[in-house]
Amino acid sequence: MRIALLALTIRGAELARQVQRLLPEVPDVYVPEKIVPEGFEVKHFFNFPKFREAFSGCFTHYDVMICIMAAGIVVRTMAPLLRNKLTDPAVIVCDEQGRFAISLLSGHVGGANFLTRQLAEVIGAQPVITTATDIAGKVAPDAFAGQMALHPWPKRQIKVLNSALLDGEKIGYQASPHLPHREFYLDKLAEYKLLDEQEQECPYQVILCAKEELPEEEEVPPQTLYLVPNRLIAGLGCRKGVDKALVHSALEQACKSIGRDVSFIDAMASVSIKDHEEGLLATAQELNVPIHFYEPKVLEQQIDAFHLLQSDFVKSKVGVGNVCEAAALREAVGSGTGVRFALLKTKYEQVTVALLWYW
Repeated sequence: MRIALLALTIRGAELARQVQRLLPEVPDVYVPEKIVPEGFEVKHFFNFPKFREAFSGCFTHYDVMICIMAAGIVVRTMAPLLRNKLTDPAVIVCDEQGRFAISLLSGHVGGANFLTRQLAEVIGAQPVITTATDIAGKVAPDAFAGQMALHPWPKRQIKVLNSALLDGEKIGYQASPHLPHREFYLDKLAEYKLLDEQEQECPYQVILCAKEELPEEEEVPPQTLYLVPNRLIAGLGCRKGVDKALVHSALEQACKSIGRDVSFIDAMASVSIKDHEEGLLATAQELNVPIHFYEPKVLEQQIDAFHLLQSDFVKSKVGVGNVCEAAALREAVGSGTGVRFALLKTKYEQVTVALLWYW
């Protein structure tokens, strides 16, 4: 996932330096112009003249925002930006002394609760989680969805099911016979202790199904929530003449790192100069998924918008400094409304891969 780390003061920046070094995925740091890049990962460091503009850009283009500042500042700044609990980024607030880490927004679907605990652990802070189901020690349907890259639908039913759970009602989970990767999800339901055959007739139901199986919204039973697998895009860059076996191996390793296999991939994307590469084309054909190639200028738009890291060497060879992440994002533009990175650019033998969930 892509993480933006924002601080407003010199003291906050000191904690930001620590967090940037400690988190598994290096966050991009945004601080006022008065703060110098000394001690930061320079490629992941940005100065801003106006906080509100920087915050707004990060809110649109990052999966997670960690704000080292007063919670009130964050609430007032993000209030006009809120769109949908299913697509808004996870927002976490941390005080300048690193005493508390607060899950503020998108605790379940966006993963803020999980990430808050992770942040608190690495900096020695107290995690502050306020969602009722978490406090009660219950696994909410939308929390399970967030961990499994599932899309809860319709949104209005989330509150209905979560309220029922808090009231002590049992929720039955079902997996449609036509659900892709059905056995995978059944195993996960069992792992989370959500699958109980005796609960299949209870009045509150969560149904895992394919997107094509969803009923019309007005036909949804009043106590039912559907969880639909998000689609997975693989953005790829590669050396000239790369062998199919290396492409397939890279995808296998990338998918394994997010707990999936290559059969979960729904589409592939790369840069137009690679549209003749047999290794890419043959792999797409073998996986039976579409592959699209985008012009460098089109990918540059994604790089600029999302502050993607670039390689001068790659740019000299293919005309754009970031292929796999930019291509995955461009593929998602016409495919869905919500995107979250599952894997940032990762290098394998002669191949780079980025994985992106989208709805």
